[in-house]
Amino acid sequence: MIRIRNLSQDFLDFWEEARDESQEDQLKLWQELYDSKHPEVFQVYFGPPYFGRRECLPDALQRYAKDVERIGKTAEGIEELLPKIIAGVLSFFALGEDEIEIDVIAFVGIYHASGFVFPVGGRTTVFLALENLAEYESDRVKIGIAHELSHALQFALGQRAASQLSAAFMDDPLSLFTRIDARLFAEGFAISASRQIIPAQDQPDYLFYTAEQWTWCQANRNRLVEMTLRGLAGDDQEVYTKLFQMFESREGAEGLPYQQADWILCRVSGDRETP
Repeated sequence: MIRIRNLSQDFLDFWEEARDESQEDQLKLWQELYDSKHPEVFQVYFGPPYFGRRECLPDALQRYAKDVERIGKTAEGIEELLPKIIAGVLSFFALGEDEIEIDVIAFVGIYHASGFVFPVGGRTTVFLALENLAEYESDRVKIGIAHELSHALQFALGQRAASQLSAAFMDDPLSLFTRIDARLFAEGFAISASRQIIPAQDQPDYLFYTAEQWTWCQANRNRLVEMTLRGLAGDDQEVYTKLFQMFESREGAEGLPYQQADWILCRVSGDRETP
């Protein structure tokens, strides 16, 4: 069974109380009215490998004022959209909903990860950050949801088949965030699946890239693949950090100008269309 939880109303209730307060009071209200109600979410979100960083919450509070209406509309739309995307993902994997155990949590975070998958209470759990999805065009929202659900099914199915990757994900998920091979396989799998589930979109959309970033990716394909292979061969933690470390600025690191270089690497390493 796939269980869906939408936590947006608790966020909107928090913001209704906090919007005109000082930042100090807003931080207290965040904890009282929102964070503390969902510890299973925010312990994951603000914990290693840090899909969000608590010290960035003050900056997010400043952005909510102009974004809250859009976040609310996205939260309403996700109620209708999620079952449709879930149905498409299950069809792609030739599964019935009763054959799989996954939780999907839609929540409002602090403008870091748009989506991620992590085990919670022994269940594979998809987290969707509405504040980021609210900034996407509708097709990219669909792609993002399909991408994260594909991750979840990959691990859930692997757990059922007793795969080593899925066992590591459930027992020690942080170990996968230090392995280049695991990240490449997982991201490449989700990107490929999302291209099939939400077809006929422009290729940069499957990576959430601008035209400039896409051009850079193609121009630097060989160098990126070389860096990846070097990291794989030596289990090089320094290379891993340069390529994959979440949400840290890497401008100038071996000339990689963009964050989340793993998306680039998965694209150029598994590209079936680019010569």
